[in-house]
Amino acid sequence: PLFLWDVKTSAIIARATDTNCLSVGTVAFSPDGSRIAAVCHSYQATRRPDDELGSAILVFEAESLKYVDALKGHRDVVVSVSYSETGDFIVSGSRDKTVCEWNTSSGKMTACLVGHTDNVNAVAYLFGSERTILSGGGDKQLIVWKPTRFPGFKMNGHSKLVTDVACSKDDL
Repeated sequence: PLFLWDVKTSAIIARATDTNCLSVGTVAFSPDGSRIAAVCHSYQATRRPDDELGSAILVFEAESLKYVDALKGHRDVVVSVSYSETGDFIVSGSRDKTVCEWNTSSGKMTACLVGHTDNVNAVAYLFGSERTILSGGGDKQLIVWKPTRFPGFKMNGHSKLVTDVACSKDDL
């Protein structure tokens, strides 16, 4: 289940218990705080990674945790999820070595980007650039993507796998 906690009182504000999730992975709030995107790993994901129901991004209303949509399309477990600065897009990274972008209004995949040679462990949007994505993976690479124009720009130099990425407001 997915829980929304009040950190001041340690009380559960809302819970989404009918998600059919074996576990919940990474979670991201939309920039306006109205929605939550949560990576849901169902029982099938532990047995059949190619099952489209095995790992999905579930979108909820933030206040009530009312289910809104399921974003499905990765062929393996989803590892990372992030909202764009305006909240119009969600980006996800997966063990299937792809970076996928989703339109939050339609729930449709707008791009599935191929370029990593190992798991995509982390994704983020660059600030001030609605559709520029940064991804990092088990292949020790950072890739900067423009979903409307790829392949992305690869930055090599890490000697170990990349487990997280973050961008500053001035994209440093």
